[in-house]
Amino acid sequence: MTTIVDKDKSSIVIGSGDDRIAINLKQLTTP
Repeated sequence: MTTIVDKDKSSIVIGSGDDRIAINLKQLTTP
């Protein structure tokens, strides 16, 4: 499993291939 943090897009991608999960940090920090 690979975790990639993209500061430009403020997102984290977990996993690889079809199992990838993208998490948008901006969505998590927005009330």
